[in-house]
Amino acid sequence: DRRLALKLRQQSRDAQKGVKEVSDLSKKYSDLQQAKEELESELATYSEEILRVNGELKKAQVALDHANSQYTRLEKLSAADKERASKLEQQLDSREEDEAQKIQKMTRELAQRLIRKGLQN
Repeated sequence: DRRLALKLRQQSRDAQKGVKEVSDLSKKYSDLQQAKEELESELATYSEEILRVNGELKKAQVALDHANSQYTRLEKLSAADKERASKLEQQLDSREEDEAQKIQKMTRELAQRLIRKGLQN
């Protein structure tokens, strides 16, 4: 009887340990599932932000392409229009520089946001 009681107590302790392990694993799984959902949400946010920035970059590229085509056209002007062309070239250069700075700024801001989000996690 005594051996049976000891054996039953040991089995009861083992069963309790098993129940606790299952409970702990279940909690860990739940925590991991929640973390996964949060990361998926952040990924969706980043994806939207990347698409928005890409749209801005495409607009900037269209503006640069337009400026380049104007520049090419200006290169073909006659000698009589050289002075006027010089002024226009300066304006185009200024526009190109402004657009390049905008692109750099947007890229830097996006990188900084991604880094900050990465550090928070």
